[in-house]
Amino acid sequence: MGNSNSIEAKNKAQDKKIFDIETTGNRLNRIYTEKYLDPDFCNQVTMINNDELIRFHHQKVNGRSYSFGYIGDVPQIKEAICDGIQEEYRLKKELVTEILNCFQECNSRIDSVTRGPVCRGNPEIFNEAQCNPPNQWLDTLAYPDVDLEENKKWFTTLDEMHNYFMKNLTILENILIDLEKHDDSFSIDKIKQMTQIVEKTKLGLGLECSRFQRHILTIPTYTPDEIQEKAKIDEEKSQLTEAKKNALLDGRNIKL
Repeated sequence: MGNSNSIEAKNKAQDKKIFDIETTGNRLNRIYTEKYLDPDFCNQVTMINNDELIRFHHQKVNGRSYSFGYIGDVPQIKEAICDGIQEEYRLKKELVTEILNCFQECNSRIDSVTRGPVCRGNPEIFNEAQCNPPNQWLDTLAYPDVDLEENKKWFTTLDEMHNYFMKNLTILENILIDLEKHDDSFSIDKIKQMTQIVEKTKLGLGLECSRFQRHILTIPTYTPDEIQEKAKIDEEKSQLTEAKKNALLDGRNIKL
């Protein structure tokens, strides 16, 4: 039962990490959209003259910090600053959205060889409506027999696929954590660098998860009855070969 329990544990860990990624990503996208990408954003902020009333600049009211001073709006400069801020958060939102989208296919590929659903007619299809014929769509799958040595290769390869996926999920999760914890620290260039990391991760997931899935689907698995039948056939073949050999030797009057 060890391998079966291991698969279930890895599935749970995978589900937990995906849930955390989606929760953080959706929260960030909501903040970016509502707070910084609002079309009326620039009308909700103002420029403060920092050259006068200097000792009154930092004020705290009801536990919140404020800047106090003369309004110093210069329309053209203010608009340029607003545009720069919104460009930064537009890029951040695109980055987060890319993260949320880039692992879904690999997740479906793992499900297609472990717990379902799967389109048996075409494992590259992950949408039930596109599975043809419809009776090839299975919502759940059963693992091969974990106690058979003949199935060990199947479980080992699946374990490698799980580990690869989790490693890359961690890379994506860490980027989201950085975005949330250090929101004020990232330049546009840094965001573009992070986007390149995500694009590279997405490419790797697409190639490697597809390779793992195809490999696992080609690995033969057995039931105890199949192993017993195979042993019986092998024994019959061995006996037949031995009988033919003895008949040939007898025909030539050759004694072993």
